[in-house]
Amino acid sequence: MARVIVYYSSVAGNVKIKKEQTRVQDLLKAKGIEYELVDLAQDDKAKEYMKSKSGKTVIPQIFVDGEFKGE
Repeated sequence: MARVIVYYSSVAGNVKIKKEQTRVQDLLKAKGIEYELVDLAQDDKAKEYMKSKSGKTVIPQIFVDGEFKGE
């Protein structure tokens, strides 16, 4: 099974970002897709990894088996 990771922030102050993060999680749950959450507010190394792989800083971001799939 593919490993799905959602990069997000637990301290996002922007309402749009909070809604988008919730929407992504709700969609994955509805589809029965297991995923792991990585909180960028708690993990600077993960933040750098995400930026280096996707070239973007927008959150949330979805990775499947280490490959950037979208925001």
